Amino acid sequence: MAAVRFGEDALEVLAQAHRRQRAALDALDALARADAPDPRRCAALAAKLLPDLRQHLRDEEAGLFPLLLGRAEADDALPATLARLSQEHRALERAARAARAALTALAEAPSDLDRATVTAYAEAKRRHVMFETAVVAPLARARLTAADCAALAQRLRAAPGPA
Repeated sequence: MAAVRFGEDALEVLAQAHRRQRAALDALDALARADAPDPRRCAALAAKLLPDLRQHLRDEEAGLFPLLLGRAEADDALPATLARLSQEHRALERAARAARAALTALAEAPSDLDRATVTAYAEAKRRHVMFETAVVAPLARARLTAADCAALAQRLRAAPGPA
C-alpha cells in the first residue's frame, strides 16, 4: 500500500485497496478464461496474492473492525457481521492459498491451470469485497469519529505492505 499522506482519508485508502483487489480478481478471471494462460502472469499474480490479502485482512481486523465495534449501536448488528467477515477472511485465505498453488504450478511447469480453483477464489473474494463496500464502509463512514479515522490512518501508515 502506498503510504497514507497526512490528512488522507483512511477509509478511502481501504476503498482504494478494494478497487485494486477487484482489478487483481479481473486478472485472475482473465487467466482462468485464457486458452493458454501466460505462465509469467500466473507467477506474478501468485507472488502477490497472499501477501496483499493478508495485509489487507490485518488492516481490517486489527485496525478497522475494533474501531467499528467501539462505535457500534444496538441495531447495527456489527458484532455478528464482523465475526462473519472474520470467518470469511479465514476461508478466503485458504482459497487464496489454493489459487496460488494452482497459479504456481502453471508457472513452474506447463500444465493446465486449475481454472475452477482460481475462479472459486475470485468469485468468493469478489462477493466479500462487494459486501464490505455496500455494508461495512457506509457504517464506518457513519459511525467512526475523526479521531478514529486518524488512528486508522496511523495504523495504515505503519503497515509494512499493501492494504
